[in-house]
Amino acid sequence: MVNQNLLLGCLIIAASPATFAGASDFGTTGLIKMPDARMEDDGVLRATIALDDVANIYNVTFQALPKVQATFRYSIFDPTRARSDALDSNRDRSYGVKAQLLSESGWYPAMALGVRDILGTGVWEGEYLVATKAFSRFDA
Repeated sequence: MVNQNLLLGCLIIAASPATFAGASDFGTTGLIKMPDARMEDDGVLRATIALDDVANIYNVTFQALPKVQATFRYSIFDPTRARSDALDSNRDRSYGVKAQLLSESGWYPAMALGVRDILGTGVWEGEYLVATKAFSRFDA
């Protein structure tokens, strides 16, 4: 059986300029919580904050090499203290790395391999292979 989140992630098409590299909630280039295969210019340093009811996520992302992006992430879970058992221990520090395998050209999409939550608690743990292709003003 195919994972429904994986299938949904493969089918999403975002109406945005194809050359725009925006930050996902996890700091890497992407859309909301889904990474894409694009990279920033070499040496770019970006800090982002994603606030929501589940967790506040603070990120510092650095384009370490032309095809390697690294992220330091600090998460505070249940920031509104909705649960009575929420303590300061509901925090997580982790690292993420994304490496571009292929650059986008002609009919071929950009492809990247990434890992989330290296050395963290494993709450955001995940490995991914992502492909991104621009069609005029749309990304797929």
